[in-house]
Amino acid sequence: MVRTAKETRKKRGRGRPRGMGPAPKDFKDRFQKFYYAHREDLNDARRKAYQEKRAKGICVRCGKKAVKGSVFCTDHRQKSRA
Repeated sequence: MVRTAKETRKKRGRGRPRGMGPAPKDFKDRFQKFYYAHREDLNDARRKAYQEKRAKGICVRCGKKAVKGSVFCTDHRQKSRA
């Protein structure tokens, strides 16, 4: 039986595993402490901003107009191919 790419992807997954690891007991600085205290809200806000920029056709890194079929502008698209 031959599996399609979509079936393989569903089984294997993409990128890092879902979920967040435990917070460390000792924090390096106050910024790390703040991040671990509010990381669910921060990640939701980042995901929402990414989706909004993508829907508007704006580069997700700088805010310039994105290339058609991409989430990056010409500069960032070129840099990401390096």
